[in-house]
Amino acid sequence: MVSRSITATRLRLLAAIGLFWMGLYVYVPILTPYAVKLGGTAAEAGLVVAAYGIPQLTLRILLGMWADRLGRLRPFMIAGFVLVIGSSLGMAFALNPALVAAFRLVSGIAASMWAMFTIAYASLHPGSSHTGAMGWVSFANSLGQVAAALLGSVLVSWLGIRAPFQASVVLAFLGMLLMMTLEVPASDPPRSPNTVRSWFHLVRYPSILQSSVLGALLQAVSFITTYGYVPLLAVHVGVSRPLLGLLLALGLIPTILMSVVTGSLLSQRFSPTLLMVVGFAVTSVCVILTPMTAHALVMLFTLQAILGGARGMISPLLMAWSIRDVAVSQRTTAMATYQSLYAVGMIFGPMLAAGAVGIWGLQAAFVLATLFALLGVGLAITVGLHLKQVRLINHLFKRLKGSKMSQRREDV
Repeated sequence: MVSRSITATRLRLLAAIGLFWMGLYVYVPILTPYAVKLGGTAAEAGLVVAAYGIPQLTLRILLGMWADRLGRLRPFMIAGFVLVIGSSLGMAFALNPALVAAFRLVSGIAASMWAMFTIAYASLHPGSSHTGAMGWVSFANSLGQVAAALLGSVLVSWLGIRAPFQASVVLAFLGMLLMMTLEVPASDPPRSPNTVRSWFHLVRYPSILQSSVLGALLQAVSFITTYGYVPLLAVHVGVSRPLLGLLLALGLIPTILMSVVTGSLLSQRFSPTLLMVVGFAVTSVCVILTPMTAHALVMLFTLQAILGGARGMISPLLMAWSIRDVAVSQRTTAMATYQSLYAVGMIFGPMLAAGAVGIWGLQAAFVLATLFALLGVGLAITVGLHLKQVRLINHLFKRLKGSKMSQRREDV
């Protein structure tokens, strides 16, 4: 039975996670329209979105190794809140899209601390299912984003387009205060120091590589559509700026529900690869239909909700997959590696989409995102077939070994 103090710590940490993501996402529904309002083109707005992923690709692994070496997580988590405050202040007073991109890059440094939050919460579930713990982490993540989207839409309506950035500062400050009151369990430092060589050994784990590539595809789809060109498409078909937050929120509420359902129920009944195939297949259908049906606002909102549910199904599975075979002392590095490698999708997805939009128009972004989702379907099927082959070989090997031992006993 879990003690009350552990339960209270879990709840407070989930609240801190929610505030962290509220600070990072309260302005996201209006970020690309904001960049355009400051004089940027649609392609330049895509580059603003891409800037968020650059530090996550370059810094997350180093920060994860550093945290594992120190055996401490809280200083990194507090630093994340400080960086959210600084980046949001910068974007609130930016005068052009280049400054928005620069400070959005700083917010990407803040998001690079995400691995520490996930491992801190997992450490409060010793011996439990990683998928279940990651389901609750995804729940807090998505709930924070939903609350941020709704709050952002209200603030834009009442106080103007810069208000969500100012709200981000307040939310991050509150999260930082809460984080300072939490006692996060320290992890055991690794027996051998984390080095570049040990990281290369770690990254060869099939579970990390597989989850990272699938995660990159999922992030590419999300940052091209939900966090990128869906708000611009919505504005083009007549959705008001205050309603953009509601559009994002309706896409994230199913993410919250499916994160918990997948972590606590579906993952116990179905194989992870089957669930990922279904999730990516549903994603591809929703994305390709979005620009075709956008003028019917009910369809636009409905497709975003279904897309959010598919994302909620996939995300906790990939997070749990990334640390499945890794020692406790290296889990922060493993999670940071997964999150760093999936940042490839955050960067190059929007960058490729920006180029495609510049040449062929807005619909090209959705065609590209559909291709990424279909690649996810193919890779998930490939991984599932490979795992079946491995299990079959292991089963045959055990039977062969057992028959040999029986024969030896009979000979004796």
